[in-house]
Amino acid sequence: MSSAVFPQGPSGIDCSDVRAFIQKLNEAAMDRVIPSDLDISTVAHRINTMLATIRQMTNQHKPEDYTGCRYGSKAHTAWIKDVEELMMQKWDDIAKTLQIGESITLPYKIRDIRRYFLHSFGNPMRIDYGTGHEMQFVLFLKTLYDTGIVEDRDLPEVALTVMSSYFQLVQHLIDRYNLEPAGSKGAWGLDHFQFMPFLLGSAQLVSNDNILPSQVVDPATVLEQTDKYIFLQTVDYIKRVRNFTPDLICGIEN
Repeated sequence: MSSAVFPQGPSGIDCSDVRAFIQKLNEAAMDRVIPSDLDISTVAHRINTMLATIRQMTNQHKPEDYTGCRYGSKAHTAWIKDVEELMMQKWDDIAKTLQIGESITLPYKIRDIRRYFLHSFGNPMRIDYGTGHEMQFVLFLKTLYDTGIVEDRDLPEVALTVMSSYFQLVQHLIDRYNLEPAGSKGAWGLDHFQFMPFLLGSAQLVSNDNILPSQVVDPATVLEQTDKYIFLQTVDYIKRVRNFTPDLICGIEN
Protein backbone atom coordinates (compact mmCIF):
# COMPACT_ATOMS: atom_id res chain seq x y z
CA MET A 1 0.00 0.00 0.00
CA SER A 2 1.45 3.31 -1.06
CA SER A 3 1.62 6.18 1.40
CA ALA A 4 0.03 8.29 -1.35
CA VAL A 5 -3.28 6.60 -0.53
CA PHE A 6 -3.38 8.16 2.90
CA PRO A 7 -3.98 11.81 3.79
CA GLN A 8 -1.13 13.88 5.17
CA GLY A 9 -1.17 16.36 8.05
CA PRO A 10 -1.89 16.04 11.77
CA SER A 11 -4.35 13.20 11.19
CA GLY A 12 -2.14 11.33 8.71
CA ILE A 13 -1.95 7.57 9.17
CA ASP A 14 1.14 5.42 8.88
CA CYS A 15 0.87 2.52 6.44
CA SER A 16 2.15 0.08 9.05
CA ASP A 17 -0.70 1.09 11.37
CA VAL A 18 -3.22 0.44 8.62
CA ARG A 19 -1.70 -2.95 7.82
CA ALA A 20 -1.83 -3.83 11.52
CA PHE A 21 -5.53 -2.94 11.66
CA ILE A 22 -6.27 -4.96 8.52
CA GLN A 23 -4.46 -7.87 10.16
CA LYS A 24 -6.71 -7.49 13.19
CA LEU A 25 -9.78 -7.64 10.94
CA ASN A 26 -8.36 -10.66 9.16
CA GLU A 27 -7.71 -12.49 12.43
CA ALA A 28 -11.17 -11.54 13.70
CA ALA A 29 -12.75 -13.11 10.61
CA MET A 30 -10.71 -16.29 10.78
CA ASP A 31 -12.75 -19.49 10.92
CA ARG A 32 -15.98 -17.61 11.61
CA VAL A 33 -19.20 -17.34 9.62
CA ILE A 34 -21.22 -14.17 9.12
CA PRO A 35 -23.64 -13.94 12.08
CA SER A 36 -27.28 -14.40 11.12
CA ASP A 37 -28.38 -11.55 13.39
CA LEU A 38 -26.93 -8.74 15.48
CA ASP A 39 -27.74 -7.32 18.88
CA ILE A 40 -29.12 -3.84 18.24
CA SER A 41 -26.83 -2.47 20.95
CA THR A 42 -23.63 -3.38 19.09
CA VAL A 43 -21.54 -0.88 17.17
CA ALA A 44 -21.69 -3.21 14.16
CA HIS A 45 -25.48 -2.91 14.11
CA ARG A 46 -25.24 0.87 14.32
CA ILE A 47 -22.81 1.10 11.41
CA ASN A 48 -24.97 -1.28 9.38
CA THR A 49 -27.92 1.01 10.07
CA MET A 50 -25.97 3.90 8.55
CA LEU A 51 -25.11 1.83 5.49
CA ALA A 52 -28.73 0.75 5.09
CA THR A 53 -29.86 4.37 5.29
CA ILE A 54 -27.59 5.59 2.53
CA ARG A 55 -28.36 2.55 0.38
CA GLN A 56 -32.03 3.43 0.59
CA MET A 57 -31.13 6.92 -0.60
CA THR A 58 -30.13 5.45 -3.98
CA ASN A 59 -33.85 5.00 -4.66
CA GLN A 60 -34.07 8.78 -4.97
CA HIS A 61 -31.42 8.88 -7.70
CA LYS A 62 -32.45 6.81 -10.70
CA PRO A 63 -29.95 6.46 -13.55
CA GLU A 64 -32.70 6.94 -16.13
CA ASP A 65 -33.29 10.46 -14.81
CA TYR A 66 -29.81 11.52 -15.91
CA THR A 67 -29.12 11.61 -19.64
CA GLY A 68 -26.01 12.40 -21.63
CA CYS A 69 -23.74 10.21 -19.51
CA ARG A 70 -21.00 8.73 -21.66
CA TYR A 71 -19.81 6.26 -19.06
CA GLY A 72 -21.10 6.14 -15.49
CA SER A 73 -24.35 7.76 -14.42
CA LYS A 74 -24.34 11.24 -12.91
CA ALA A 75 -26.98 9.92 -10.54
CA HIS A 76 -24.00 8.61 -8.56
CA THR A 77 -22.67 12.17 -8.25
CA ALA A 78 -26.04 13.39 -6.99
CA TRP A 79 -26.30 10.50 -4.54
CA ILE A 80 -22.87 11.22 -3.03
CA LYS A 81 -23.83 14.89 -2.70
CA ASP A 82 -26.91 13.84 -0.73
CA VAL A 83 -24.83 11.55 1.49
CA GLU A 84 -22.43 14.43 2.13
CA GLU A 85 -25.31 16.73 3.08
CA LEU A 86 -26.66 14.03 5.38
CA MET A 87 -23.28 13.72 7.11
CA MET A 88 -23.09 17.48 7.61
CA GLN A 89 -26.69 18.34 8.48
CA LYS A 90 -27.43 15.26 10.59
CA TRP A 91 -24.02 14.89 12.20
CA ASP A 92 -25.34 15.20 15.74
CA ASP A 93 -27.78 12.35 15.08
CA ILE A 94 -25.08 10.27 13.42
CA ALA A 95 -22.67 10.92 16.29
CA LYS A 96 -25.38 9.79 18.70
CA THR A 97 -26.03 6.67 16.62
CA LEU A 98 -22.35 5.78 16.66
CA GLN A 99 -22.14 6.76 20.34
CA ILE A 100 -19.35 9.23 19.68
CA GLY A 101 -18.87 10.67 23.13
CA GLU A 102 -17.01 13.62 24.57
CA SER A 103 -13.76 11.70 24.23
CA ILE A 104 -13.67 12.70 20.55
CA THR A 105 -13.42 16.45 20.81
CA LEU A 106 -10.50 16.95 18.44
CA PRO A 107 -11.93 18.52 15.27
CA TYR A 108 -9.60 16.63 12.94
CA LYS A 109 -10.75 13.25 14.31
CA ILE A 110 -14.39 14.11 13.65
CA ARG A 111 -13.37 15.44 10.24
CA ASP A 112 -11.53 12.20 9.49
CA ILE A 113 -14.51 10.04 10.40
CA ARG A 114 -16.76 11.97 8.04
CA ARG A 115 -14.19 12.27 5.27
CA TYR A 116 -13.20 8.62 5.22
CA PHE A 117 -16.84 7.56 5.20
CA LEU A 118 -17.73 9.91 2.33
CA HIS A 119 -14.73 8.82 0.26
CA SER A 120 -15.65 5.14 0.62
CA PHE A 121 -18.21 5.06 -2.18
CA GLY A 122 -16.36 6.18 -5.27
CA ASN A 123 -15.34 9.43 -6.92
CA PRO A 124 -18.33 11.62 -7.81
CA MET A 125 -16.46 13.47 -10.56
CA ARG A 126 -14.90 10.51 -12.35
CA ILE A 127 -17.85 8.27 -11.43
CA ASP A 128 -15.53 5.41 -10.60
CA TYR A 129 -14.65 3.15 -7.70
CA GLY A 130 -11.55 1.17 -6.75
CA THR A 131 -9.46 -0.25 -3.95
CA GLY A 132 -8.43 3.23 -2.86
CA HIS A 133 -12.05 3.99 -2.01
CA GLU A 134 -12.33 0.61 -0.33
CA MET A 135 -9.33 1.57 1.80
CA GLN A 136 -11.10 4.75 2.87
CA PHE A 137 -13.78 2.61 4.51
CA VAL A 138 -11.07 0.64 6.29
CA LEU A 139 -9.65 3.96 7.53
CA PHE A 140 -13.13 4.98 8.68
CA LEU A 141 -13.32 1.81 10.77
CA LYS A 142 -9.75 2.23 11.97
CA THR A 143 -10.50 5.74 13.22
CA LEU A 144 -13.51 4.40 15.12
CA TYR A 145 -11.22 1.73 16.56
CA ASP A 146 -8.44 4.16 17.48
CA THR A 147 -10.92 6.39 19.31
CA GLY A 148 -12.46 3.50 21.25
CA ILE A 149 -15.85 3.44 19.52
CA VAL A 150 -14.99 0.06 18.04
CA GLU A 151 -13.36 -2.23 20.60
CA ASP A 152 -11.51 -5.52 20.20
CA ARG A 153 -14.64 -7.44 21.15
CA ASP A 154 -16.46 -5.79 18.24
CA LEU A 155 -13.95 -6.76 15.57
CA PRO A 156 -15.47 -10.12 14.52
CA GLU A 157 -18.84 -8.50 13.80
CA VAL A 158 -17.18 -5.51 12.15
CA ALA A 159 -14.97 -7.73 9.98
CA LEU A 160 -17.89 -9.90 8.91
CA THR A 161 -21.25 -8.14 9.08
CA VAL A 162 -20.14 -4.54 8.56
CA MET A 163 -17.67 -5.34 5.81
CA SER A 164 -20.15 -7.67 4.11
CA SER A 165 -22.80 -4.92 4.18
CA TYR A 166 -20.28 -2.44 2.78
CA PHE A 167 -19.21 -4.78 -0.02
CA GLN A 168 -22.81 -5.39 -1.02
CA LEU A 169 -23.61 -1.66 -0.96
CA VAL A 170 -20.65 -0.92 -3.21
CA GLN A 171 -21.64 -3.70 -5.59
CA HIS A 172 -25.10 -2.15 -5.73
CA LEU A 173 -23.56 1.24 -6.57
CA ILE A 174 -21.33 -0.27 -9.26
CA ASP A 175 -24.30 -1.95 -10.94
CA ARG A 176 -26.83 0.83 -10.53
CA TYR A 177 -24.56 3.67 -11.63
CA ASN A 178 -22.24 1.77 -13.96
CA LEU A 179 -19.15 2.87 -12.06
CA GLU A 180 -15.81 2.51 -13.85
CA PRO A 181 -12.88 0.71 -12.19
CA ALA A 182 -10.63 3.41 -10.71
CA GLY A 183 -7.11 3.38 -12.12
CA SER A 184 -5.76 0.67 -14.40
CA LYS A 185 -4.40 -1.98 -12.04
CA GLY A 186 -7.66 -3.62 -11.03
CA ALA A 187 -7.62 -5.82 -14.13
CA TRP A 188 -4.62 -7.64 -12.67
CA GLY A 189 -6.44 -8.59 -9.48
CA LEU A 190 -9.14 -11.10 -8.64
CA ASP A 191 -11.67 -8.33 -9.13
CA HIS A 192 -11.55 -5.00 -10.97
CA PHE A 193 -12.98 -3.07 -8.02
CA GLN A 194 -12.35 -4.74 -4.67
CA PHE A 195 -9.65 -6.60 -2.75
CA MET A 196 -10.78 -6.85 0.86
CA PRO A 197 -13.59 -9.40 0.23
CA PHE A 198 -10.99 -11.94 -0.84
CA LEU A 199 -8.74 -11.23 2.13
CA LEU A 200 -11.46 -11.48 4.78
CA GLY A 201 -13.34 -14.17 2.86
CA SER A 202 -10.31 -16.44 2.67
CA ALA A 203 -9.68 -15.94 6.40
CA GLN A 204 -13.15 -17.33 7.09
CA LEU A 205 -12.26 -20.49 5.19
CA VAL A 206 -8.76 -21.10 6.57
CA SER A 207 -9.64 -24.26 8.52
CA ASN A 208 -12.85 -25.14 6.70
CA ASP A 209 -12.69 -28.74 5.48
CA ASN A 210 -16.27 -28.77 4.19
CA ILE A 211 -15.74 -26.27 1.38
CA LEU A 212 -12.89 -27.19 -0.94
CA PRO A 213 -11.13 -24.40 -2.86
CA SER A 214 -12.57 -25.68 -6.14
CA GLN A 215 -16.10 -25.49 -4.74
CA VAL A 216 -16.15 -21.70 -4.44
CA VAL A 217 -17.37 -21.60 -8.05
CA ASP A 218 -19.82 -24.49 -7.63
CA PRO A 219 -23.41 -23.15 -7.90
CA ALA A 220 -24.80 -25.63 -5.37
CA THR A 221 -22.18 -24.76 -2.76
CA VAL A 222 -22.63 -21.04 -3.31
CA LEU A 223 -26.42 -21.30 -3.04
CA GLU A 224 -26.21 -23.21 0.23
CA GLN A 225 -23.44 -21.23 1.93
CA THR A 226 -23.47 -17.74 0.42
CA ASP A 227 -25.12 -16.12 3.45
CA LYS A 228 -22.24 -17.28 5.65
CA TYR A 229 -19.11 -16.53 3.66
CA ILE A 230 -17.87 -13.28 2.12
CA PHE A 231 -15.71 -15.10 -0.42
CA LEU A 232 -18.70 -16.99 -1.79
CA GLN A 233 -20.81 -13.83 -1.84
CA THR A 234 -18.17 -12.06 -3.89
CA VAL A 235 -17.62 -14.85 -6.39
CA ASP A 236 -21.37 -15.26 -6.76
CA TYR A 237 -21.75 -11.54 -7.43
CA ILE A 238 -19.04 -11.52 -10.08
CA LYS A 239 -20.48 -14.57 -11.83
CA ARG A 240 -24.12 -13.52 -11.56
CA VAL A 241 -23.94 -9.81 -12.31
CA ARG A 242 -20.86 -9.46 -14.47
CA ASN A 243 -21.30 -12.88 -16.06
CA PHE A 244 -17.72 -14.08 -15.77
CA THR A 245 -15.41 -15.79 -13.30
CA PRO A 246 -11.88 -14.39 -12.82
CA ASP A 247 -9.21 -16.66 -14.29
CA LEU A 248 -7.34 -16.78 -10.99
CA ILE A 249 -10.44 -18.22 -9.31
CA CYS A 250 -11.21 -20.62 -12.16
CA GLY A 251 -7.70 -21.99 -11.81
CA ILE A 252 -8.13 -22.99 -8.16
CA GLU A 253 -7.74 -26.73 -7.64
CA ASN A 254 -8.51 -28.99 -4.68
